[in-house]
Amino acid sequence: MTKPAAWTETLLHSFAEAGYVHASPAILQPAEPFLDLSGEDIRKSLYLTTDLSGEELCACGRS
Repeated sequence: MTKPAAWTETLLHSFAEAGYVHASPAILQPAEPFLDLSGEDIRKSLYLTTDLSGEELCACGRS
């Protein structure tokens, strides 16, 4: 295991011992809150798609 990976595992273990639970949020989120807060200019930084019901979903374009 590399040093960063070992450090990450140690940190995650420490959080788990303190009672925290690892969260894995959904990759796609409703686009409306991002567009409402940041305006239409943010569209160029988002990956936008539409679900089967017509709701616009997004993922951040930056990693």
